[in-house]
Amino acid sequence: MYGNYANMIKNLVFDFGKVLVDYDYFIVLDKIFATHEQAADFYFHLMTDKWNERLDREETPFGQIIEDMQQAMPQYREEIRQLGYRYTDFIQGEIKGMRALLVRLKSEGYRLYGLTNWCSKVHVTMEQYPIFQLLDGRIISSEEHIAKPSMAVYERVCQKYGLLAEECVFTDDIMENVEAARRFGMQGVCFKNAAQYEAELREIISGKGGCRDQSYVMTEQDKCMAGEIYDCHSPVFLDRKARATDWMQRYNALPYADRSKRYGMIRELFGSVGTNVSVGDGTIIGFGDNIHVGNNVSINYRCILNDCNSIIIGNDVLIAPGVQINTASHTTLLSERLTPDWNPSSGEYRWRTFAKPIIIGDGCWIGANATIIAGVTIGDGAVVAAGAVVTKDVEPNTLVGGVPAKTIRECST
Repeated sequence: MYGNYANMIKNLVFDFGKVLVDYDYFIVLDKIFATHEQAADFYFHLMTDKWNERLDREETPFGQIIEDMQQAMPQYREEIRQLGYRYTDFIQGEIKGMRALLVRLKSEGYRLYGLTNWCSKVHVTMEQYPIFQLLDGRIISSEEHIAKPSMAVYERVCQKYGLLAEECVFTDDIMENVEAARRFGMQGVCFKNAAQYEAELREIISGKGGCRDQSYVMTEQDKCMAGEIYDCHSPVFLDRKARATDWMQRYNALPYADRSKRYGMIRELFGSVGTNVSVGDGTIIGFGDNIHVGNNVSINYRCILNDCNSIIIGNDVLIAPGVQINTASHTTLLSERLTPDWNPSSGEYRWRTFAKPIIIGDGCWIGANATIIAGVTIGDGAVVAAGAVVTKDVEPNTLVGGVPAKTIRECST
């Protein structure tokens, strides 16, 4: 039965493949086989439900399943060996827009969980893509030896993390799995893309209520992440600033050549971090835990990342020396900028502050000493000229410059 959903939605549960990361078997198979026709023949004869289920459940080790596949189709013995060796190569990257959405949902107070049918090679993929660091927990079929759409796998995620089914929304790209989750008692969304998922999710939440009831009193942190006026001298912010200050002192004391320790410290402070990420000396960090960075990102010397709200940086991004990324801001009217009835002895901050997230898309280059203002999204492949002040969203594959920044021309992809 579907249940009565008397409780509010508190937990969001995600499939991995085609929801968090994209994949295409033929990316690998077309490189292994001499022709696409051979690759297709192999796919349709061997990558069947029988073998997929064995890989998902992994009741015998992955290597043994590969050997069994070789015995079942000996004419493709070498190709199957290569498939086992290159099994994670078919991942094409994170689903567009999902990492930024998960960051936002997490900041709204939702707990995020994974529930996937995947063999043990999933751990290699999880290490490669920072979106998985945002999850509060996960159930992987090859570890549990049960797989969707079995009711047992939905029950397992609830048991392991103390969830109530009626407080969960599950999303999967396969409707059969969504329907099974609904029968178990969860709400369900069949995933097509990030925008469609968010629209359906918000509709469910509007009917059932978000993760907090109406009696809940927002903390200063909640107000900050919601873009509302907040007290930036609240202890929660001062404690996080102290932690970031300590981190900066330790980080800048590391030898430049000690890349492994430097990367380890970045992962220690940032909210989520991809592979091949570097941060130059002299960079000033506000809190750190609101910074989310993709793969292949270079943040050069003496940058300022004021992450009162989320700073989300995509893959293959260059950030030149002296760049400022400021999520915090104030209103332009003095009467609104000053705290009413302010008392210096109260410890309350004199100026009223709000913060909004900043998103920098894949493949961007932010020039030296550029400034990016709260609430801005910079589209994929865009270039921000040195010294520019970006106050509005930047279209993908465009070059912007000036104060305030304006479009100069399109950039070739």
